[in-house]
Amino acid sequence: MKWIDGALKKVGGERTKDTAWLNELQSILHEANNIFDDLRYEGGKLLDNELPSASSGPSIFCGLPTFSCFNSIRVRHNLANRIRALNNRIDEVAKDQWIFNLESVKMVGRVASMLSTRETCEIMEADVVGREIEDATDELVEMIATNNRRNFQVIAVAGMGGIGKTTLAQKVYNNPRIWENFQALGGRSIFLVLDDVWRSDVWTDLLRNPLRNGAAGGCVLVEKMTVDSGWELLCKKTYLEEEGEDVQTLRSVGVRIVNKCGGLSLAIKGSSLLELRRFTVSSEAMLSFIMPYPEVDGLYLGDLRRMWVAEGFVDQEEGLIMEVLADQYYFELIRRSLLQPYSIYGDQRICESREIVTIPGLETEQLRLRTLLLFMSPPRIPHNLFSRFPYLQVLLLNGKGIECIPDSVGNLIRLRLLDLDRTSITKLPDSIGLLRNLQALNLHHCEFLNTLPKSITHLCSLRQLGLFGTSLRSVPEGIGRLQLLNDLTGFIINADNSCNTEQNSWDLEELKSLCQLRWLQLSILGGKHNANSVQSTDDLIDQLLTVTQPRNRASVLEDKAFLKQLIISCTLQSERVEVPLCTQGEINRIEDTFEKLRPPTCLEDLLIYNFYGHQFSSWMVSSSLGTYLPYLTYAIFIGLPLCSQLPSLGQLPHLRHLSIKDALAIVTISSELLGNGVGDGVHAATAFPKLEFLFMMKMPNWEEWSLVGSETGNSSSVSLRVMPRLEQLHVVDCPKLRALPKGLQQLRALRILDVERAHSLSVIEDFLFITQLKLEMNNGIEMLSNLPALKKLTIWDSPGLKCVDNLVALQYLELQDYSMESLPEWLFRLVQQRVHLQLVMRCSATVIQRCLRGGLDWPIIECFSRVSAYTEDRSTYLEYTKQNGRYRTNQ
Repeated sequence: MKWIDGALKKVGGERTKDTAWLNELQSILHEANNIFDDLRYEGGKLLDNELPSASSGPSIFCGLPTFSCFNSIRVRHNLANRIRALNNRIDEVAKDQWIFNLESVKMVGRVASMLSTRETCEIMEADVVGREIEDATDELVEMIATNNRRNFQVIAVAGMGGIGKTTLAQKVYNNPRIWENFQALGGRSIFLVLDDVWRSDVWTDLLRNPLRNGAAGGCVLVEKMTVDSGWELLCKKTYLEEEGEDVQTLRSVGVRIVNKCGGLSLAIKGSSLLELRRFTVSSEAMLSFIMPYPEVDGLYLGDLRRMWVAEGFVDQEEGLIMEVLADQYYFELIRRSLLQPYSIYGDQRICESREIVTIPGLETEQLRLRTLLLFMSPPRIPHNLFSRFPYLQVLLLNGKGIECIPDSVGNLIRLRLLDLDRTSITKLPDSIGLLRNLQALNLHHCEFLNTLPKSITHLCSLRQLGLFGTSLRSVPEGIGRLQLLNDLTGFIINADNSCNTEQNSWDLEELKSLCQLRWLQLSILGGKHNANSVQSTDDLIDQLLTVTQPRNRASVLEDKAFLKQLIISCTLQSERVEVPLCTQGEINRIEDTFEKLRPPTCLEDLLIYNFYGHQFSSWMVSSSLGTYLPYLTYAIFIGLPLCSQLPSLGQLPHLRHLSIKDALAIVTISSELLGNGVGDGVHAATAFPKLEFLFMMKMPNWEEWSLVGSETGNSSSVSLRVMPRLEQLHVVDCPKLRALPKGLQQLRALRILDVERAHSLSVIEDFLFITQLKLEMNNGIEMLSNLPALKKLTIWDSPGLKCVDNLVALQYLELQDYSMESLPEWLFRLVQQRVHLQLVMRCSATVIQRCLRGGLDWPIIECFSRVSAYTEDRSTYLEYTKQNGRYRTNQ
């Protein structure tokens, strides 16, 4: 079978013309998989009927009904006949000596490169190069604006994914001239942008008759990159400097690559000067599988992981489970720019897809259909749906209208993945337990699901179970029998054992047998209480000084040798909508429960949501946290209503991403966050030695922030280095924070600073290396000074700003304030310091009137190299380019 699989991959890559022979190989593999599925199914039934005692004799059939015995014999006979027939077919294929000359398809160097992807991948940049997109925008806007015909004008922007169609459409749509032309006609003129249109009947059947007043005209615009721009992008994606001598010797090769890619930016980004080998068949299949997905909020790594495994795209390798290999494939696709991660997420776990590969349509009556994805499922699932597709391996049914799953789902014995995400089901049929080959069951966000059947514990092949976002009130015992589980979300535990009389949660002990866990999400129920009998938040905070230290307890997670991610969330069963109030007893029980959840040292991601304790568990506040969790790279704490002090996270040697949000009791952050840092005994210790992304959000009482060692003069603190690799800092909704630490100003890696609704901050100065600064709704900010590397400055609704000085590298300024009545005084002084400065301004029509030629603020506007100003509804606009004197306005 390995030879056959290797042959399929090799000839598939060579696109052999011997399709009959290739189809026979594929048919043999499918039949083999079907036989394995049937064996597992029938074997599972025998195990269910087997007597628990060995005293009944040697025969497995003893104690079974007579009919069951004969039925089992008949099934075995049929399976034996199918196996013999399959062996005969394999023998016939084996007579072709060519197959023995094939070597197993290996990914030479692939695994090594993927293993390091998570460490080395950087945030994806915009990758906008060349003037072609700007020229195409100007040309298209001119074509639309000067069209005097009364009939509809249809313009098609054609080309494959990645060519820049959507970017071009967005730039045309946002151009002020478009808004002017299509608002000046009293609402009788329409400008409509249709993105991702693949069928002509969208126009002919849906829109043409209602909209047209005459014969439709049309033109086709195809946008490609020039050779020079393609070469520039290729250098950029391979981390090469265009001016280097060695690189110039490769230019002829690079030009051939650009031409081979047809000028398509996405194809160029997937190429490499030094490595032009093709993806394996599995990678191509993974990309193909992404394409049918609708463009919603994004594609999540966890969703793709279980899909790829269920489809059989990932081969088992020694020492690594399939899910981990799928993750490595994901980051490899990102590295090659074939998946585009959202830049706001530093860990790259959410990406967008582009239409790279065309998927052939599937016949709805195709009996051998193996994958069925219904993203907008009908309200009712026909009872005969599953009988029409007995070979299904992947079934996705999404849609709020689905309230019931038919019992016939139990007939899909070959099913690997059942995804019922965001449906309105209240329960699962008992027949779900017949799906012995099921590897993944996704019930995320089934908010009406209140019970799980006992038969779910019979799913012996289950590797992933997703229950997050459900309303489970009854769960079966025995979840610990599913010993292949490596991904478990929504595991409910009760902090108050007295509330578990109706089996509304699982016992923590059930986790002990789940030794393969890689991803685990726990939901802690805090117990029910009367909202009128609890203490106020102020009273609880006053008790912080009297709380005793929690006791050390044995953990059920410490022996989970493969656990990569741990998510712990706490829910208080209160009728209150706002932050639930707690009794002291509940707080103690929650703290004790967290104490039992000490993770293993291999943990990489830790996420804690809504921790209603006064202080963190002993394993979090340990002075040796860095040696206890040496591999932790990603930490999120959201919802800390009672904790007044954060753990010493600066001791974590590999932490890259840290988010703190809704920490209501935090007033001061100082040396306790840094700890003793990380040191080797020779060099100076470093706090947060590898931290790259830091988010501090929604901390309404936070007033002071100091990095001890960067600001004090005593010898013990000067030696501590802090955050040497920090790239992005986001401070959002911290209205009482008075100043940013001076120690941040000298950080050479810090490039992006985002400050939003920090009303007590008055000055931002002496940040020597930041290149992007965003200020949004900071009422108290008065001065920006000495930011010598700053290239992009965004200021929204910060009317108190009076001084902007020494921004010698500034290239782009974005200013938004619909309440200002004139341009700020600091703007004229700023533009006089810069020769090439672009201004984008969103303001009132009154301010735009002042900016017109001859207006009071025109002397400021004419100093900018380029200006684009418009109102919120774009009814008034001004465009000006200094170099060519271009001046446009509708006033």
